[in-house]
Amino acid sequence: MKKFTSILLALVLSVGILTSIPLSASAATQKAIFPMQYLNISQGVNGQYSHQGDCAIDITGKDTGIDNFFAPFTGTIKRIYGDYNTVWFQSNEPVQYANGTIDYMTIMVIHDNNISDLWVGKVVQQP
Repeated sequence: MKKFTSILLALVLSVGILTSIPLSASAATQKAIFPMQYLNISQGVNGQYSHQGDCAIDITGKDTGIDNFFAPFTGTIKRIYGDYNTVWFQSNEPVQYANGTIDYMTIMVIHDNNISDLWVGKVVQQP
């Protein structure tokens, strides 16, 4: 089970990749899960510090510490940008969103503590 360690995360659901064709759920469809054990939001969408005009959310660990980050679904790393240790992670198959939507999902994680073991094309399994 791969865990990403992160001091500050910005999760962005990529609406641009959603298709207009409805997909149906099957018994094998993964449910996208929250990727950390604790949910502690240190700055929300259009925050007062650095998120002016952005849909970014800063999520820190328990007591604002560094916590493990789990793959929310089985997916592939699509892009890595060295500034701010930014990683784009996309589901390999459609997943079920919290609202019941079934579609592909992409998240962007920023400020990962260490990306030395990550590469474009790496597949990470949901725990």
